[in-house]
Amino acid sequence: MNLNIGKRLIMDHLIVKVTGVWILITMFCALSVEAAYGESCTTTANCTDPQNICSSYNCICSNTTFRNNTDECATRIAFNETCDDTDSAADQCAQANMGCLNDGPGIYKCLCNSDYYESNGTCYDRMKPYEACDDGQCVVHATCNVGNCTCDMGYEASPIVSPTQCNGAGGETVPILYILAMVKVLSQMLISF
Repeated sequence: MNLNIGKRLIMDHLIVKVTGVWILITMFCALSVEAAYGESCTTTANCTDPQNICSSYNCICSNTTFRNNTDECATRIAFNETCDDTDSAADQCAQANMGCLNDGPGIYKCLCNSDYYESNGTCYDRMKPYEACDDGQCVVHATCNVGNCTCDMGYEASPIVSPTQCNGAGGETVPILYILAMVKVLSQMLISF
């Protein structure tokens, strides 16, 4: 009977060891399983696409890529290079402040958005009224004049304190036209008496 207990202990010990090894192998395999975009991961090596990185335990496109409309990570597009206007990815262009914009009939390129100007392939905020500038750097309805942005004829800096844009005087001309029309009507009424 003592011999059976010894054999039983050896068998139990062997079962525990085999079970432990099996658990370790299972965990190792589970942690090193490859993952596609959006799937769980523990390291970038787990991601199947070489353009993916593991971030917050999910495979995502790296900073130099974007997820295109075929659900692949594609390299971001440089300034003034052709882009896909049908692609829903807003971040397909390589830099912030850039978009896939129409550059002629059927031609789309990564260009600076309207509130930005380009210098050496980088998009910068447009210069506001009274700020130092070079040609083509000022906000809409402003021109670089003697090194400073000045509002074009018929436009004025707005708001008055710390201006950020040039607004047209169109809103101010309506009352003048209204007054002129009223003067004309009144003068015709006086003449008819």
